[in-house]
Amino acid sequence: MNPAIHVWDAQTLETLVVLPTQHKGGVLHLMFSNDGQKIVSIGMDRCFSIQIFIWRQKRSLAYRNSGYFPVFGIKFDPYDQSSFYTCGYQHLAQWKVDGSNLTCVDYHNVYNTHVPQTDAARLDRREPSPEEVLDYQLNQKNILLCMDFISFRLGHSI
Repeated sequence: MNPAIHVWDAQTLETLVVLPTQHKGGVLHLMFSNDGQKIVSIGMDRCFSIQIFIWRQKRSLAYRNSGYFPVFGIKFDPYDQSSFYTCGYQHLAQWKVDGSNLTCVDYHNVYNTHVPQTDAARLDRREPSPEEVLDYQLNQKNILLCMDFISFRLGHSI
Protein backbone atom coordinates (compact mmCIF):
# COMPACT_ATOMS: atom_id res chain seq x y z
CA MET A 1 0.00 0.00 0.00
CA ASN A 2 1.36 3.44 -0.92
CA PRO A 3 1.65 6.14 1.75
CA ALA A 4 -0.85 9.01 1.97
CA ILE A 5 -0.46 12.68 2.87
CA HIS A 6 -2.87 13.95 5.52
CA VAL A 7 -3.57 17.70 5.59
CA TRP A 8 -5.36 18.94 8.69
CA ASP A 9 -6.54 22.17 10.26
CA ALA A 10 -4.00 23.12 12.93
CA GLN A 11 -6.65 24.80 15.14
CA THR A 12 -9.44 22.21 15.05
CA LEU A 13 -7.21 19.19 14.30
CA GLU A 14 -9.78 18.07 11.73
CA THR A 15 -8.53 16.30 8.62
CA LEU A 16 -9.08 18.49 5.56
CA VAL A 17 -7.91 16.06 2.90
CA VAL A 18 -6.08 12.74 2.49
CA LEU A 19 -3.95 12.56 -0.65
CA PRO A 20 -2.96 9.09 -1.87
CA THR A 21 0.56 9.12 -3.33
CA GLN A 22 2.45 7.02 -5.85
CA HIS A 23 5.53 6.95 -3.59
CA LYS A 24 6.90 3.66 -2.32
CA GLY A 25 8.13 3.19 1.25
CA GLY A 26 7.00 6.53 2.66
CA VAL A 27 7.07 10.28 2.23
CA LEU A 28 10.43 11.84 2.99
CA HIS A 29 9.60 15.57 2.54
CA LEU A 30 6.63 17.87 2.02
CA MET A 31 6.42 21.54 1.07
CA PHE A 32 3.47 23.86 0.46
CA SER A 33 3.75 26.33 -2.42
CA ASN A 34 3.98 30.01 -1.50
CA ASP A 35 0.33 30.58 -2.43
CA GLY A 36 -0.74 27.52 -0.40
CA GLN A 37 -2.43 25.87 -3.40
CA LYS A 38 0.06 23.09 -4.14
CA ILE A 39 2.00 20.51 -2.17
CA VAL A 40 5.17 18.86 -3.44
CA SER A 41 6.26 15.58 -1.83
CA ILE A 42 9.43 13.49 -2.08
CA GLY A 43 9.18 9.72 -1.76
CA MET A 44 11.48 7.39 0.14
CA ASP A 45 11.80 5.10 -2.86
CA ARG A 46 15.01 4.30 -4.74
CA CYS A 47 14.54 7.12 -7.23
CA PHE A 48 13.34 9.76 -4.75
CA SER A 49 10.09 10.32 -6.63
CA ILE A 50 8.45 13.74 -6.73
CA GLN A 51 4.70 14.27 -6.75
CA ILE A 52 2.83 17.59 -7.02
CA PHE A 53 -0.75 18.02 -5.80
CA ILE A 54 -3.39 20.69 -5.99
CA TRP A 55 -4.36 19.59 -2.53
CA ARG A 56 -7.76 21.27 -2.02
CA GLN A 57 -9.01 19.57 -5.20
CA LYS A 58 -7.44 16.24 -4.12
CA ARG A 59 -5.76 16.15 -7.51
CA SER A 60 -2.30 14.87 -8.41
CA LEU A 61 -0.81 17.28 -10.91
CA ALA A 62 2.48 15.56 -11.82
CA TYR A 63 4.70 12.65 -10.80
CA ARG A 64 8.22 11.56 -11.78
CA ASN A 65 11.47 10.17 -10.39
CA SER A 66 14.17 12.67 -9.46
CA GLY A 67 17.20 10.38 -9.73
CA TYR A 68 19.38 8.34 -7.41
CA PHE A 69 20.81 11.15 -5.26
CA PRO A 70 18.89 11.57 -1.97
CA VAL A 71 16.82 14.75 -1.68
CA PHE A 72 17.04 16.59 1.66
CA GLY A 73 15.34 19.91 0.92
CA ILE A 74 12.56 21.45 -1.19
CA LYS A 75 11.77 25.12 -1.74
CA PHE A 76 9.26 26.80 -4.07
CA ASP A 77 10.55 29.76 -6.05
CA PRO A 78 8.92 32.87 -4.51
CA TYR A 79 8.96 34.61 -7.91
CA ASP A 80 7.59 31.77 -10.04
CA GLN A 81 4.74 29.57 -8.74
CA SER A 82 5.47 26.90 -11.36
CA SER A 83 9.08 26.39 -10.25
CA PHE A 84 10.69 24.76 -7.22
CA TYR A 85 14.15 23.54 -6.21
CA THR A 86 15.45 20.40 -4.56
CA CYS A 87 18.80 19.85 -2.89
CA GLY A 88 20.55 16.95 -1.26
CA TYR A 89 23.45 14.63 -1.74
CA GLN A 90 25.83 16.39 -4.14
CA HIS A 91 23.11 18.24 -6.07
CA LEU A 92 20.89 21.27 -6.50
CA ALA A 93 18.07 21.03 -9.09
CA GLN A 94 15.42 23.37 -10.45
CA TRP A 95 12.09 21.83 -11.45
CA LYS A 96 9.33 23.32 -13.60
CA VAL A 97 5.66 22.30 -13.61
CA ASP A 98 3.87 22.87 -16.91
CA GLY A 99 0.38 21.37 -16.83
CA SER A 100 0.93 17.73 -15.89
CA ASN A 101 4.60 17.79 -16.98
CA LEU A 102 7.36 18.01 -14.40
CA THR A 103 10.77 18.81 -15.88
CA CYS A 104 14.23 19.27 -14.39
CA VAL A 105 15.30 22.50 -16.11
CA ASP A 106 18.62 23.02 -14.30
CA TYR A 107 20.85 20.58 -12.43
CA HIS A 108 24.11 21.26 -10.61
CA ASN A 109 26.37 18.52 -9.33
CA VAL A 110 27.84 20.02 -6.16
CA TYR A 111 31.28 18.91 -5.10
CA ASN A 112 34.41 20.52 -3.74
CA THR A 113 36.87 21.26 -6.53
CA HIS A 114 39.68 22.72 -4.41
CA VAL A 115 42.46 20.15 -4.19
CA PRO A 116 44.87 20.64 -1.30
CA GLN A 117 48.44 19.63 -1.92
CA THR A 118 49.61 16.39 -0.38
CA ASP A 119 52.51 16.39 2.09
CA ALA A 120 54.88 15.16 -0.63
CA ALA A 121 53.67 17.86 -3.01
CA ARG A 122 54.22 20.56 -0.38
CA LEU A 123 57.72 19.30 0.37
CA ASP A 124 58.62 19.08 -3.32
CA ARG A 125 56.79 22.35 -4.10
CA ARG A 126 55.03 20.67 -6.98
CA GLU A 127 51.46 20.61 -8.25
CA PRO A 128 49.32 17.60 -7.27
CA SER A 129 49.31 14.82 -9.86
CA PRO A 130 46.13 14.10 -11.87
CA GLU A 131 45.74 10.90 -9.82
CA GLU A 132 45.90 12.89 -6.57
CA VAL A 133 43.34 15.37 -7.91
CA LEU A 134 40.98 12.59 -9.02
CA ASP A 135 41.36 10.73 -5.72
CA TYR A 136 40.56 13.89 -3.79
CA GLN A 137 37.50 14.72 -5.91
CA LEU A 138 36.10 11.18 -5.69
CA ASN A 139 36.29 11.33 -1.89
CA GLN A 140 34.36 14.61 -1.60
CA LYS A 141 30.80 14.04 -0.43
CA ASN A 142 29.14 17.44 -0.20
CA ILE A 143 25.58 17.44 1.06
CA LEU A 144 23.11 20.34 0.87
CA LEU A 145 20.58 19.96 3.69
CA CYS A 146 18.49 23.06 3.06
CA MET A 147 18.22 26.20 0.98
CA ASP A 148 16.27 29.44 0.84
CA PHE A 149 15.83 32.55 -1.26
CA ILE A 150 16.96 35.96 -0.14
CA SER A 151 15.71 39.19 -1.54
CA PHE A 152 16.59 42.81 -1.09
CA ARG A 153 15.36 46.06 -2.56
CA LEU A 154 17.25 47.50 -5.48
CA GLY A 155 15.57 50.77 -6.28
CA HIS A 156 11.91 49.97 -6.87
CA SER A 157 12.26 46.28 -7.60
CA ILE A 158 13.04 43.22 -5.55
